[in-house]
Order: sequence, then C-alpha cells, then structure tokens
Amino acid sequence: MNLIWKRCSVLICALTTAILFIPVLFYCGLVEIRNPNLGNVTGYQCNKLSGSTTSLILLRIHQGFAVVGSIGNVITVTVLYMLVTKVIIRQTRLETTTRSIDVPDIHPTKPATRKSAYRISFMFMTISIVGFLAYLPSWIFILIETNNPEFWKNLSYVSFHICLALRRMYMVNHLCNPYIYGVFDKAFRDEVMKLFGKKVLEL
Repeated sequence: MNLIWKRCSVLICALTTAILFIPVLFYCGLVEIRNPNLGNVTGYQCNKLSGSTTSLILLRIHQGFAVVGSIGNVITVTVLYMLVTKVIIRQTRLETTTRSIDVPDIHPTKPATRKSAYRISFMFMTISIVGFLAYLPSWIFILIETNNPEFWKNLSYVSFHICLALRRMYMVNHLCNPYIYGVFDKAFRDEVMKLFGKKVLEL
C-alpha cells in the first residue's frame, strides 16, 4: 500500500466515523437533573434528550446498528487475524521443509522464523480476546439502557460509576493494542523507538 492509499484509508475511516456518530449530536446533550437528597440541587449532565416517541425509536435503531456494527467489527478483525495467522504458519512450515530438503545431512533445529510466526499468531489471538472482553460490557449495557431508559437514574452513586466504567470499557481495547504489539512484535518496538528517538533528538 503506497502513501496515497494510506491517506485515502485514513480519510475513509474518518468520514465513516463522523457519519456514524452524527446522530449522537441530535439525541444527546445537556439535560437538567435534580437531586432531592442534596436539598433539590439542580445540575446538568450529558444524557439522552427527551423527545417524541419517533425520536426514541430512531435512537434505539441507531443503538442497535452500533451494537451490530461493533460486533461485526470484532468478528471481522478476528477472522482476518485467523486467516493471516494461517498463511504465516503455512509459509513458515514450507520454508522449514525447504531447508530440510536442501540440507538433508543436517538435522534442522527450530528456526527463528517459526518462533516469530507463533509469536505473531499468539499476538493476534490476544488482541481478539481483549477486544471481545472489552466490548462485551458495553454491548450488555446498551441492551439494558435501550430496554430500560430509566436504568441509569435508579442507580446509587457507587453503582452508577462502576456501571459507567464498564460501559466505557471498550476504550481499553484501543488502549491495549499498541502495548500488545510492542510486547510481541520486535519490529514494532524498533519502529517506535526510531520514531520517538528522532523526536527526542529534534527537541
């Protein structure tokens, strides 16, 4: 993939993300809330705006598409990782077989390429598992709040923040990916070191 296609890919991802989240601007905003336990204290929080029945139905449809889209994203990435891993392992076995045929008198030891291939396959498996576990609480809470709009209002202070952290757990997936790549892929670590090394020298 050349530089032009890389830039086009980034642009397509940015436009797709913007289009998918445009409805949030219409369904969410500042909502006035009251806390009778604190002497009728009035405040504001970012929440779903009260609207007509049609608006609520459209919001549920949008949330449904968001859940299906994120599930499809996790499944697609997992399948692609499995296919890439399958190709890497097959090529590694082919290279090992070729070496043993070319040098029949020498017992081939386990090459570094095979070790690297299994390391990459384990990296892909780890990314897939972390992605699924990170998105699972978010999917569950979206289903709960879609069927029960008053769910968040009926929670205690502690329960609210615990559930909110679980609701935002999908961010862990994006946070962990660079570290997972860094642990399993030496080439990635080297490139990061080169990148930040240049930045430090420039400073």
